[in-house]
Amino acid sequence: MRALMGVCLSLTLVALSVEGQSKNSLIGRTFKNSDLGLTYSLPESLVPQPDIQLPRDSQGREEILLALWDETRQTPDPRITFLYDKKVAHMPPGQHALRYLHSAPAGPGYKLTEPRKVSMGGTTMWRMDYSRPDESGHSYSSAIVIPFSDGTLLFIQMNAPSQSQLDSLVGSLNTLRVDKR
Repeated sequence: MRALMGVCLSLTLVALSVEGQSKNSLIGRTFKNSDLGLTYSLPESLVPQPDIQLPRDSQGREEILLALWDETRQTPDPRITFLYDKKVAHMPPGQHALRYLHSAPAGPGYKLTEPRKVSMGGTTMWRMDYSRPDESGHSYSSAIVIPFSDGTLLFIQMNAPSQSQLDSLVGSLNTLRVDKR
């Protein structure tokens, strides 16, 4: 028993030291990224994928900050993904956001809306919806871009089986705060 407690204590200390080095943190249902000054309250029905399981870009350009899944994890892709793109674009933020949205094709058979500027949680962002009714559980999607003044951006991908569920996910961005400008 004493050996088991020692192993558990060691694992806890290693986990805490790794977490201390990370710029992402999850406390309760609140996700934070200190580099971006980002705070987001997770929707109750979703659970995060552990940081160590998130794919890494070997070039260091893009970083998945957060991936949220249904609790039952019935779909092959997360419901919400936050991706930070560190590539600097030398253009006005709005133009950068639109260019980014138009460069990410939804695929054949999708119905796309025109990107539109919206404000949620005090943050200006551009949103483009696309849909293709099918049995994937990802029939309705939103691509959301928050450009930063330094030429980088935050890309948020959301998907749901229905438009009302997608609208609910997008509505969760009212809890989003981003201090990087």
